[in-house]
Amino acid sequence: MGTTKDNERALERIEADLSKIGYALPGTLSVQAYRCGKTNCRCHTDPGALHGPYAYWTRKVGRVTKSRALTAEQLAEYQGWFDNARRLKALVQELYDLAVSILDEDPRRLRSRRPENELSGHAKRPAEQSSGPRQPA
Repeated sequence: MGTTKDNERALERIEADLSKIGYALPGTLSVQAYRCGKTNCRCHTDPGALHGPYAYWTRKVGRVTKSRALTAEQLAEYQGWFDNARRLKALVQELYDLAVSILDEDPRRLRSRRPENELSGHAKRPAEQSSGPRQPA
């Protein structure tokens, strides 16, 4: 039960694509140009004369956001790694979607809706079922 020929082919394609991915750098790559803090600089009067462009790599490490400036040489060298991370994320999402669709198509789905306490295996005790005020013991 579970998988079909189409599902197996999709899995084989995802596996093949995953095997082709090399190094991957997670996070966001941004390239920006800025105005400096000098009020008499040309970047304040001429919008086309901004400083840069500068490349920045931003990522989460635990709960901390870390950023790092990259040189033009580094950007050229590592651009493929950023592309690989994007492709890796897309392939993992395809794999999740495939697995969910297989489970959704499984005919052995629980059809009846049972009360929550029955699903958890815990029944309410008689004292918890009464709707009146509690009497002191």
